[in-house]
Amino acid sequence: TTSIGMLPLRSTRPTRHFIDNAMLNHILHLWDLLDRRARIRAAFVLLTMIIVSFMEILGIGLIAPILQLAIDPAQGLEKNSWLSKVYTLLNFNTPSAFMISLCLAAFLVFLLKNLFALYLVNVQYRFTWDLLTDYSLRLFRQYLHASYAEHVRRNSAILLRNVNYSILGVFNGLMMPVLMIFSDLLLSIFIIGFLIWLNPWIAITAIGLLGLAGAIF
Repeated sequence: TTSIGMLPLRSTRPTRHFIDNAMLNHILHLWDLLDRRARIRAAFVLLTMIIVSFMEILGIGLIAPILQLAIDPAQGLEKNSWLSKVYTLLNFNTPSAFMISLCLAAFLVFLLKNLFALYLVNVQYRFTWDLLTDYSLRLFRQYLHASYAEHVRRNSAILLRNVNYSILGVFNGLMMPVLMIFSDLLLSIFIIGFLIWLNPWIAITAIGLLGLAGAIF
């Protein structure tokens, strides 16, 4: 059980003795504090992160085919089977027209990705500030309904600090960084998956070398 001021923030999650990381414990407690509505909103934020990460990878994936067609249109179609299938399926007349269409598709993908990324930032901040407002109001109501003896015992400046600043520090110092970490983690997973799909052995070797270098340094 953790608390902010007089407001108990109880977690129904059993103690996990195998978790030594204090940050991870805070994240688990924070998740337990969310009600059903807040968890649905958190799932929506996660879904938006997945869409942005997918569109990021889609845009990156379109760059290589465009470069192949720009360097050698005929060889680019021969070497890339899915490009050849799309070219035949959409019944293009020339590779140049196909390359222009790919450029337009890449432009639209990056445009939509940036719009979704902007929307994601807005969703993240609204989610965080709505939670902040909710817990500040709960804490304020609990102070209002506290006994006279409790108000005499505690300094009013401390109560105001708890309502205005303590919860702000918890959510800004923990919630927003957690959302950013999850966003970067999802993007990394999509990039790794995309590299493995392109060339599994080279991707696994590169990931292994990077992991080894990270462990050493």
